[in-house]
Amino acid sequence: MPVFMSGPRGQNVARIRQLAVRSEPAASPGQIDSNRDSCHSLIRDNCHSSRARLPDMKITTAESQVMDALWRADRPLAVEEVREALKDETWTDATIRTLLNRLAKKKAVAAAKDGRRFLFRPLIARGDYLHAESKSLIDRLFDGQIEPFIAHFSEREALSDEQIARLRLLIERLGRGE
Repeated sequence: MPVFMSGPRGQNVARIRQLAVRSEPAASPGQIDSNRDSCHSLIRDNCHSSRARLPDMKITTAESQVMDALWRADRPLAVEEVREALKDETWTDATIRTLLNRLAKKKAVAAAKDGRRFLFRPLIARGDYLHAESKSLIDRLFDGQIEPFIAHFSEREALSDEQIARLRLLIERLGRGE
């Protein structure tokens, strides 16, 4: 039984399912929904939401690292600046340029000529990407149900007291309709 739940497991699962199923209006494209997106401070004005396109967009692990560098930046970046932001990677400028070109073909980033170089900026918000990836994982592995995912994870990973407290707060907020 997950450690953040109390009482008979069946009742808790049913309550979480009710909370997860209730519908709330989603934030409109470009609007920040702070209740659902804890990473809202990373969404910049140069990001444009593209919810309809996200489910079909397949972004590789390497491409997501490049996207993360762009999301963290407060302005469009050149290839060299992306390399500097990814200093833990041993990628060459050519590798980063290839990844950025792939992302541009997928319409995940936009490129603008700046003299002899191109500057790249994200076209999708980080929160939208995280939501689409999370939903895809839960849909594929847990038939779209969040509670089996949480139960599975909490049974195999030790949750800290702080994580448990944050989960309790989240469930309480959801229960109040926030």
